[in-house]
Amino acid sequence: MGFLEDIEDVTGLLNSLNGFLRDAGLGNVVEELERLADQAGRLKQELAAAASSTHWTGAAADGFRARARQREDEVAVLVAALDSAHSAVGAAYAVAGIF
Repeated sequence: MGFLEDIEDVTGLLNSLNGFLRDAGLGNVVEELERLADQAGRLKQELAAAASSTHWTGAAADGFRARARQREDEVAVLVAALDSAHSAVGAAYAVAGIF
């Protein structure tokens, strides 16, 4: 196989990928992942605000703040996963959209 045949094979593969991604609606998936990441980011901020705005003291307040921080950490992991998925799907969609 020569160089031109290799280029044609790669181009054909990318064209097939483009068709698959378009048919699968991955453009919508990219937008939805971005929306979910934004929502999760806002939730993380709300949890941080709730934990820092607690004005009562005692064991219940300490427990609330600890649980809010734990949930904030869990949401941060979710945000990172959504951002990663958004980046990966967005990159695949962008590459396929080129061809």
